[in-house]
Amino acid sequence: MGREERGWIFCLALLGFAAPAQSLTRGELLPFGPSAGDQILAAGNDQTQRLELDRPVLFYDGTFHSIYINTNGFVATAEPPGEASYLGRMPPRFGMIAALQGDLDTSDGVGKVFFRQDSSPGVLSRAAEHINRAFPEDAAVSPTHAVVVTWADAAPQEPQSRGDSLDRKFIPFHRETPSSASSLPLETASFAVLLYVDDGLQFTSTGAGDSAAVLHAGFSKGLVVGFLFSSQGPYYRITTDEEDSIRALAE
Repeated sequence: MGREERGWIFCLALLGFAAPAQSLTRGELLPFGPSAGDQILAAGNDQTQRLELDRPVLFYDGTFHSIYINTNGFVATAEPPGEASYLGRMPPRFGMIAALQGDLDTSDGVGKVFFRQDSSPGVLSRAAEHINRAFPEDAAVSPTHAVVVTWADAAPQEPQSRGDSLDRKFIPFHRETPSSASSLPLETASFAVLLYVDDGLQFTSTGAGDSAAVLHAGFSKGLVVGFLFSSQGPYYRITTDEEDSIRALAE
């Protein structure tokens, strides 16, 4: 099997997710936290930070030189509006990679959202293992850059109504976005790897206005603007409106 050099990898770690989703132990995740060189998103609810990328990420038919990391379990390709516009109203009108999107909160000082760009050989090697395991029939890839985002012990913003156990701990989940630049001219690719921790899920829904909404994992291009009209772009949902589909991510 040949090996291709590929560009970006996004490792989204909701302490434990992968796209194609796979559940792992915490020790199998990519390193995260201050010791790994991570930045930390401001504590609170619905916080967003823009991250300028060393190399652009490809998402659907777009090329993006920056991404937006949000408390609520997702990365966006444009600055997201307030959470009231998308919580319980999926798909969103903006580009989103949702590792596990819901109304999350890190203001308690326990939960944190870590993120960084990484091109170290160890991280790229482990990211490549995740990709090649997910696509065994394709040529092996060798990422050149990665973005690693980890939501660690985030809690729901408000008490949920579905009876799940809450001890103020969320799944740590983890997302990696490896990028790869191919050896062939103009051929590049980006991968989103969502990693979930075994048995790490403490709840399956959060508040959305006056009701509760099941957490959401998936990909949305967002609104496609035409000459006269705009329409919703492609949308792929990993989970469903059933809570069992959320629990299955961490099994």
